[in-house]
Amino acid sequence: MFKHTSEGIMIISPQGTLLDTNDAYTLITGYSHNEAIGQNIRDLFWEFHDTGDAQAMYQSLQEHGHWEGELETTHANSSSRTLKLTINAIRDSQKSLRQYVALFYDITDQKLKDEQLRSIAHYDSLTNLPNRLLLADRLEHGMLQIKRRDLSLAIVYLDLDGFKAVNDTWGHEVGDLLLVEIARRMKFALRETDTVARLGGDEFAAIFVDLPKGLPYEVYLLRLLKATNEPVYINNLELKVSASLG
Repeated sequence: MFKHTSEGIMIISPQGTLLDTNDAYTLITGYSHNEAIGQNIRDLFWEFHDTGDAQAMYQSLQEHGHWEGELETTHANSSSRTLKLTINAIRDSQKSLRQYVALFYDITDQKLKDEQLRSIAHYDSLTNLPNRLLLADRLEHGMLQIKRRDLSLAIVYLDLDGFKAVNDTWGHEVGDLLLVEIARRMKFALRETDTVARLGGDEFAAIFVDLPKGLPYEVYLLRLLKATNEPVYINNLELKVSASLG
């Protein structure tokens, strides 16, 4: 089982020295058996050991003799990998700690797929701006925040003027490139705490949060208008649209 299992296995001394590994360890990490043996796991997984999760792992092993979690590390080919790791303390009949056994497998591809699914669910596929679903979530969160801080929030709806003419004249491919550039400019025009989302077509919405009550916020609206009004150059074409907002 030690030799043929698809899970990586590490036998670790109480001091953290790697005593033995199986073939799956080499397949997953890229490091040979000889390269690993004698190394301290702090050195092998140094990225993880500088985090708060590492301290939680040490505490759990000391108190319960068990820990399970995810570990970010670097493959021998320098690529970043995410491992799902389980560690158990092995004790003798006198309850003295003899060693640790760690089992792990690579979940990098799974994490990437999960991230892609989240992106599809919450972001516009063309502009990569938040979509209507994520906008609603951030609006709800923003409303809770301003109640606690006694601040204001502004919601802006924006529609491009002249965009249909661009599509009709130059085609949807040029129109899509125009939307991507305008979306980039609008995102750059906002503060990090604010959100601009694409609702569909040439319709956008923005949320401005943490606005002091009574403070004019027209300056933020002017930034959005400026981002849409300036010419966009695509395939040697100068394209110009404007925007209406409220």
